[in-house]
Amino acid sequence: MLKGITGGGQPAAGNGVPQPAGTCSPSFICGGNTLYSRNNQCVDQAVQQCPYGCSGNQCAQTPSQCQPAPTQPNPANCQNGTWKPTYGGQNNACVVGWQCVPGGGGGDAGAPVAQLSCQPKVADAGMTLSLTWSCSAGVSTGAGFSTEGALSGATTTVVSSPPGNTNTATYGLTCSNEGRTGSAQCSVQVAKPGIVLIANPKQVASGKTSALGWVTASMQSCVISSPDLPEFTSQNANNTSVNGTALTPPLTAVNAATTTYGFLLHCITLGGGARDATTTVMATP
Repeated sequence: MLKGITGGGQPAAGNGVPQPAGTCSPSFICGGNTLYSRNNQCVDQAVQQCPYGCSGNQCAQTPSQCQPAPTQPNPANCQNGTWKPTYGGQNNACVVGWQCVPGGGGGDAGAPVAQLSCQPKVADAGMTLSLTWSCSAGVSTGAGFSTEGALSGATTTVVSSPPGNTNTATYGLTCSNEGRTGSAQCSVQVAKPGIVLIANPKQVASGKTSALGWVTASMQSCVISSPDLPEFTSQNANNTSVNGTALTPPLTAVNAATTTYGFLLHCITLGGGARDATTTVMATP
């Protein structure tokens, strides 16, 4: 099965110089923001970029580390300014509080009250987000979505990948009435799902086995299966690890002819979507 790198004297991640066969154990290894697949000669092949860096032998999954953003305070409690989110957590990517910032369109006690909510609180890039808004008076303007000036309403928008290493998409609402303004914001944690599934080796002699290994990012659960091997599928049905390994049964070259076996990794993302990855192993006579 795939094993972690152990022992001293092995090349650093990203190595491209072959070593004697058996020097390294086939594995995943991280270097900087890149995840590599290493073979038994210690040669590394980049298989995934890790936007939040590495954690051991897998990509760090920052979206799951953010707690739900606290509710924005009442605009009336920031009469001479605007409530702005404050950030913390890994890479300062999580909304952890609110700060009353003077100026910038702040109102007074007569300013319209803005309310904005977005659901779900965790979504994958490309998923549909539902927003509802209301203004106590005046007209509305949305940031990241369109209100068409309506006093209240509901709409949907497609979640885009946030810039840089952040994992938060923020939407804003401004209510304007007789020269006074009120504002509100809501934030969504944006998951960036990724899957890598490999078979090692990709070709075996009839009766031999192969090791399957997978690493993912922003997943709730994953299940490995094979449409060609019902017993293998049944044995792994309760293994929902988002990063893991599985050993195939002995693979037979049927009728003394090269036979290809397929394997499927089916995952559920943090946002509730689905992602699949496939690989194959050939059994030769």
